[in-house]
Amino acid sequence: MSFSHAQSYSVADISSSLPGNATTPQSVNNSGQVTGNTISFAAGGRQSTGEVAFLYSGGVASLLGALGGSISNGYAVNDSGDVVGGSYTSDGNENAFLYSGGTMTNLGTLGGNFSRACSINNSGQIVGYSKRNDGQADAFLYSGGVMVDLGTLGGGGSTAFAINNSGQIVGTGQTSSGQFDAFLYSGGVMQDLGALGGISSAAFGINSSGQVAGQIETPGGQLNAFLYSGGVMQNLGTLGGSNSQANGINDAGVVVGTSGTADGNEAPFIYSNGVMTDLNSLVSLPNTILWYGAGINNLGQIIATGLAGRAYLLTPASIQAPTPTPTPTPSPTPIPPAPTAASAMHLTNLSTRAYVGTQGNVAIAGFVVSGSSGTKQVLIRGVGPTLVQFSVTGFLAQPVLTLFNSSGTKIASNTAWGTNPNPLQLSAAFTAAGAFVLPSGSADSALLLSLAPGSYTAEVSGLNNTTGTALIEVYEVPVAQ
Repeated sequence: MSFSHAQSYSVADISSSLPGNATTPQSVNNSGQVTGNTISFAAGGRQSTGEVAFLYSGGVASLLGALGGSISNGYAVNDSGDVVGGSYTSDGNENAFLYSGGTMTNLGTLGGNFSRACSINNSGQIVGYSKRNDGQADAFLYSGGVMVDLGTLGGGGSTAFAINNSGQIVGTGQTSSGQFDAFLYSGGVMQDLGALGGISSAAFGINSSGQVAGQIETPGGQLNAFLYSGGVMQNLGTLGGSNSQANGINDAGVVVGTSGTADGNEAPFIYSNGVMTDLNSLVSLPNTILWYGAGINNLGQIIATGLAGRAYLLTPASIQAPTPTPTPTPSPTPIPPAPTAASAMHLTNLSTRAYVGTQGNVAIAGFVVSGSSGTKQVLIRGVGPTLVQFSVTGFLAQPVLTLFNSSGTKIASNTAWGTNPNPLQLSAAFTAAGAFVLPSGSADSALLLSLAPGSYTAEVSGLNNTTGTALIEVYEVPVAQ
């Protein structure tokens, strides 16, 4: 039986059974099992000491380990409790994994040095995206032990984010004109769902009826949630702010996501019968508020993130939550990676937290793009306001991010990442790089650039000489955005 929309919810704190300082839920199955990742920080919160996938089941969370590296992320769980995601191997590359029966298995790649699994259905079919030998990242379907390239919409790259139990797949792909559009892959054909006349779109969820939920970038540059049903794409609007994003949809057609509010904050929403509702109005959490809605199952259970980096499972008050048998804690012995194409080790992420002062006392990160030719896609972020979810006080309210080349020439600058000309691509890059979400209306800064080999310096300062604590991050993005 499917429940469409509850009037109130009971709340379970997933984070209370995990060792990390911040928890990100990614997927919930129809038994109420949840997967995601938990992050631990060293004393003072200045450096991450671990990021590990987990499976929450029956009120107990188990860490799933990694493929020989120190980082793993769970992105989806099916009704059998099988988890898929991405994990770093001992050679420093991220590979897609399947965690089943207490064992984590490397699914390999499409020939390159990167892959990530984003969804699994009840038949065990897995979708995600992977680099090919030529460096392009394409959507894949993994079935029967074989990874198959699903191709593109005519351009250079694609990403598969979800698959339903009928084998229909959704994601985003580049068209021949260079635009990224949401796609529906069914019966061996990749269909362009368009973008409602906007700049780009991406599909993040699909239910058993083929209804699709995701996000469009409108002609005016706003990011809005959409529902695609019966061949028609509909803009779902917002909770009063300028931006929204749909992250999941259940078989009753109920959509869950995140939206900006009229007061400039972010809140999770539930969309049902033409009405978008702030989930904070349906729960009782005296000491915090919810800000991100990640997914929903057919019972109407919702996974969401609150301030201070805590994850919650919301269960409709009208139903008895299922209580699956807790999954036993897996063996800590690393699973050797499966053979993949040989590749050079590379730095995937550089991050540091620092106090930003005035004049010469700003935050600086130097990095080098290696090679003798070609370019690499690099994501650079200056995070201030969103540090509040990690319980950081005195954060830099309006970070200004500026990138310089080796000769000291300014290449690019940003204040408030949503003001960039490519906000949807930036949002997708956060996911592709495994970075935590920045609220769509936040004053945090970010840049997504194709950089030639050479030395670079990223600098974070405060707008109008303001001061505070900021996080500066540099990521190599494994997929063209």
